[in-house]
Amino acid sequence: MSDCQTFHYDAARMGQGEGAAVGSSWHKRIAVNLGSSVRGAPLFLQGWVMQSGPHAGETHNMVYVATSDNQVSAFAEDYLLASNSTPLWSVHLGPAVMRAGSNIPPPLGVCSTPVLDPGNSRMFVCAYQDAGGGASDYKMYALDLDTGTVIQSATLSDPGAASRPTFDASQQDQRGGLNLVNGRVYATFAAFYAYDAGNYHGWVVSCNANNLNNQWYFSVTRNVLAGGCWGPGGAVAAADGTLYVATGNATTADNAYWTGIPTGQHPGDLGDYFISVVKLGVTWSGYAGRLTVLDWYQPTDTRALNDADLDLGSSSCLILPDIGGMQLLVLSAKDSVYLLNRSALGHWGGELWRAHVFGGESHSAPAYYRTPAADHYVYFSGGEQPGLICYKVVVTSGTATLQEIWRAGGSGMSFDEACGSPTVGAVTSPSPYALVWVADAGATPILRAFNAMDGSLVYRSDAVAADDLGPVPHYPPVTCAGASVFVGTGSGFVLYRANHKSWKDLKPEIKEVKDIKEFKFEHKEIVKPEFDYNKQVFEGNPKEIFEGGPGPRFGGDPYEAIRILAERVDAMSEELAKGRAFIRPEQRPAVGEAPLKQDIGNADKKK
Repeated sequence: MSDCQTFHYDAARMGQGEGAAVGSSWHKRIAVNLGSSVRGAPLFLQGWVMQSGPHAGETHNMVYVATSDNQVSAFAEDYLLASNSTPLWSVHLGPAVMRAGSNIPPPLGVCSTPVLDPGNSRMFVCAYQDAGGGASDYKMYALDLDTGTVIQSATLSDPGAASRPTFDASQQDQRGGLNLVNGRVYATFAAFYAYDAGNYHGWVVSCNANNLNNQWYFSVTRNVLAGGCWGPGGAVAAADGTLYVATGNATTADNAYWTGIPTGQHPGDLGDYFISVVKLGVTWSGYAGRLTVLDWYQPTDTRALNDADLDLGSSSCLILPDIGGMQLLVLSAKDSVYLLNRSALGHWGGELWRAHVFGGESHSAPAYYRTPAADHYVYFSGGEQPGLICYKVVVTSGTATLQEIWRAGGSGMSFDEACGSPTVGAVTSPSPYALVWVADAGATPILRAFNAMDGSLVYRSDAVAADDLGPVPHYPPVTCAGASVFVGTGSGFVLYRANHKSWKDLKPEIKEVKDIKEFKFEHKEIVKPEFDYNKQVFEGNPKEIFEGGPGPRFGGDPYEAIRILAERVDAMSEELAKGRAFIRPEQRPAVGEAPLKQDIGNADKKK
């Protein structure tokens, strides 16, 4: 089982965790009500040995979630599977902002995915807090993974600098997942107010992980407002530590702005990286560091995209592994899907491949899967049809393109524009298998899983009433962790669980139950039961019982069937051991009478 330490698992936002084997049946196991939305992805650590606090010495698969009312909690997966929703710890990080007018309905506390640092037993969380008197602050926290204790916190406080704007927390919203790269925590920002209102900019803010007060600020625009970094993945990182961020429209890039750009130049040449993908690096001057632009990309129709509010920054980038000697990245945007060369982003134009794909807009992050045949598949989700689409990355003779492989539901499946990012759950043993999960935040929220190879629908949560996903926030995150799948909801999170075995795999266990059943019938002549246990439980086709047919007693979950049978057999064994099994009505004493006046054996002899 693999960890999920940040949005889409890693710094490159690959979007692939461990999944469950082929043939698994999925069902909702528990919904945890935390009283507020979980907008960031639930995070997961397998086999975590707790070193401190009341649970020191215990080993658990840990689940970490943060809510929009600034509550951060840690859960043990084994507790959740036992229907115990009590957190191992929970901490409140101060009052969330309740100001109206935001893109996100209040409360507005933690609205992004935190990042874990298990090597130092800590996690980082960015919380939006009401500072009183109408003021608001963003605070970066380092919390102990075992106890939730605040190790350090620091308010994001920009000292300002020449030739750039100054960060104003009251104008910003923070929904991009945090990233931890080379000892620094990165957060991205866009507009607080809906419809691009307010004096905001797109920001990348960096804090030293060991001293959160050591902060760097990079504004994606200088001469115009906006350029928000909306994408759920925030700033993504390549193996060499370089960062990539996608940006949105500039609200004040009017006709005068465009006519004022010198001939032969473009907005990026002026330091205005709106409707862009920006590559950032760290420049040092002695002990003082700062973020600097290493490269950038803007489409040649940036002005038309900007005027129509067709952001690139609605999504976030995915760093692909090196393929055929090329360093590539992909992103889905409101208008198009893009494939770019990370070694040469192209500045004005220069994309390797671009296509308008979805009937609506995409506000998600892609996911990647290396197939058993060593092909490189990438998955994108977006509004309307096709909802979810799979491409193969093809590299030949130093150039790259995307080749369509399948569309969800053939071509007729439609998603809401508020659908979440695709997430891959993959397994390699005993045979390779992978599912692509997407939570759709439409009128009836649905969690779906598709076969990663052919796009066939494997699971949908609305097929069974008990599996109902319930209300979810926009762009609901999904985390795969082996046989468990976690989804953030409008009131907490939900755990879905796979059962790996089919009824055929359970034959030995069924035989053991049959052996116990046959032992019980040795007592049939001594004690006549009030009901025919054999018929009530075992009559019918066993394949129907264990494969999902109605059966005489249970539904289709084989483990649930075995559990019920085992409980009944245990109860019967206990009663037989006490000599009180199957007492006939005429043998039962009236209230106040002594126990049976004659033993069961004598009663049978006198009949």
